[in-house]
Amino acid sequence: MRLEMENGASHDVTTEADVRSSLAKLNGETNTFAILTSGGENYVQAAVQKAGFLVERRSGSFESHRSARVRGSDALTQEIVAEIFSAYLMGRPMPAEVEWRKVELPAPDSIQAATHSARGYLLLALPFVLLAAILVWRYYPR
Repeated sequence: MRLEMENGASHDVTTEADVRSSLAKLNGETNTFAILTSGGENYVQAAVQKAGFLVERRSGSFESHRSARVRGSDALTQEIVAEIFSAYLMGRPMPAEVEWRKVELPAPDSIQAATHSARGYLLLALPFVLLAAILVWRYYPR
């Protein structure tokens, strides 16, 4: 699997020691996130926050995007993040204390439809804006 970090480091990881060593380099300033990917839309990612780490995972599509919680908190310790990344790397079940909540993301189709809709309104309004500009230019006293 491939591990990518904010500081530009990107390398293959094969052992839990690789994962732990890389996660230890997250500092919350210049290196705030790490993504462990098995390809495509399959990954687990962690970001440093003031209160701890935020962890998410995805298994193939936006519908499978989940956020980790432990004992009701979204802020996780570096140790539990290392356990999650190691479990993902090794193909083991996630730690029992971790619960996964669905992250509500806009569907790609709805984003595309909204973009097309806004573009349609803009194209509809454009002739009227041009007509108004011409009329103001022609009849506005200088």
